[in-house]
Amino acid sequence: MNIVIDEFSVTREVAELVVPEELFSVRFESHAHVQGVAYVTSESVPLWFTFGKAIDDFVPTVYTLWKHPNLLPILSIPGEMVPRMLHAPFLLGSDSSHFQPSASLSIGRLVCITQDYAPTASGKLRVGSALAVGRMALPSHLVEGGTKGKALTLLHAWKDELWVMGGEERPPRPQLLEDNLDGEDDTVEEWSSEEVEAAAETQLEIIGDGDTPKGLSREEVSEALRSALLESISVTLSKVPPGSFPITPSIFYETYILPYRSFQLTKAVNTPVDVKHSEFKSLTAFLKVSAKEGLIKIKETKGGMVVTGVDGSHAGVRAHVRHVTVKDVEAHKENQEEVQAQEIEKVEVQHRERQVTLLRKPGPVSAAFFQNTGKDPEEFLTKEGIKIVINQYLTSKHLFKPHDPGFVDITQDGLLLDTLLNGKEEDRPGLLEKKFMSTDEVVNRITNSTKAWYKISTGSRQPIIGEGTPHPISVNVVRRRNHTVTYISGFEIFRLDADNLAEGLKTACASSTAVQANPHDSKLKQIMVQGEHIKVVAECLIARGIQRRWIEVINRTGVKKVQKRKRTLT
Repeated sequence: MNIVIDEFSVTREVAELVVPEELFSVRFESHAHVQGVAYVTSESVPLWFTFGKAIDDFVPTVYTLWKHPNLLPILSIPGEMVPRMLHAPFLLGSDSSHFQPSASLSIGRLVCITQDYAPTASGKLRVGSALAVGRMALPSHLVEGGTKGKALTLLHAWKDELWVMGGEERPPRPQLLEDNLDGEDDTVEEWSSEEVEAAAETQLEIIGDGDTPKGLSREEVSEALRSALLESISVTLSKVPPGSFPITPSIFYETYILPYRSFQLTKAVNTPVDVKHSEFKSLTAFLKVSAKEGLIKIKETKGGMVVTGVDGSHAGVRAHVRHVTVKDVEAHKENQEEVQAQEIEKVEVQHRERQVTLLRKPGPVSAAFFQNTGKDPEEFLTKEGIKIVINQYLTSKHLFKPHDPGFVDITQDGLLLDTLLNGKEEDRPGLLEKKFMSTDEVVNRITNSTKAWYKISTGSRQPIIGEGTPHPISVNVVRRRNHTVTYISGFEIFRLDADNLAEGLKTACASSTAVQANPHDSKLKQIMVQGEHIKVVAECLIARGIQRRWIEVINRTGVKKVQKRKRTLT
């Protein structure tokens, strides 16, 4: 412990965290056949190791650096370089221009290698968890300068044999730099979708095809429950308002223990991770042991035991390495299902929505103008498309008034002038005398010389194209023999079936409906609904993909027969 305090300039409290009282030495041989000694915990987690004869040259493992990230200076690398690092004995100087050292580093200095992360959306800086431990082969100023050669000797990395010895835990999430915390704690943020999915898929690596999941001893189940409690305190319980306590044991267990168990562990073993299969055997015993350790506070009452608080600053909580929990995966699954449902709903809405597009087609006079611009006279255009064509024509002919593009010289181009006249030759002298016309008026005149058409699209079905402007669906409310009736007509053009719509209105309006002949067109139908149902009818039409602008309401109730009140829903 004293060696760690002296060599790494840490406090005794930190040294006690990274050098537990009970460590065991295990000899190992590296891939380069160099003898070494690893110092492991009673759970076989390697925290320190040495190489060769340098028995006092202690090197921390990634497990140790996950407990105390600031033990070594940091050298961050881009994410795309991580796979190469994990499969190579050293990094080459040709890649070194991508390195980001946190301090000036001399040759031989131990460094913690992490992945370089972009700042958060709010601009806060993040630092990745330890992925490897190495020794500088070049000073940092040469590394940053891109000097070629051996830049770093890799001693130990995530996914190597030392890491496997410790139980193959995943690195913790990237953390906000302390100077950028501003009261925020990144450990309470939600796991990203990629991280949760990666954790859920890890079980496939643990359990191969045809393999039987391993069982857990009672001691391992006990440790898993303790880890769940630490996770819960770190993420949730230390942040809840004081008024949330006291909490009964059953609610505490169901709400703050079971959901925070490691997802990988619960899916990778055939032993239930619960108090019945632990050393405690009962929830009361588990809570009492946790209280004795100082993690929670309990109180005996007449009604039984209750949990009155937790200690978020406990050393065990600070040293805890976060894991993806059952709750994380369930929340992710629910979110994915919600996203999928929204996507399905979006597709269904698009499929049933009646999209109305107002179009224009060149008329007898304007056909020559559009043909001269390269457009097919039979081509449909939107008003915005016509404006673009006109502006392109005016620009190509240099017809805009010098220094004032808001006006056009209409006397310099015969085709333009003929189109603006639209067959009204009596207006030619006046336009020639006027000479200039505003650009907006030019656009309006040419647009008005075209014919109105429309297109109604419904999902993947062949669109309906017709001349003129489609009439909105009419919702007409009238009085008939001392009772109110709502008539719906004009829906056929929007591909709505009379019988199907009538059946839907019958249910929605909770009233009788009838399909009748349209009195204004014998080829069409109208639906009669007993009662005044303007709002419900409009909602039913909108649910079938009709936009509000294409629903017209005529309410003739409560006014004299000679009066009409007409409005369009917008």
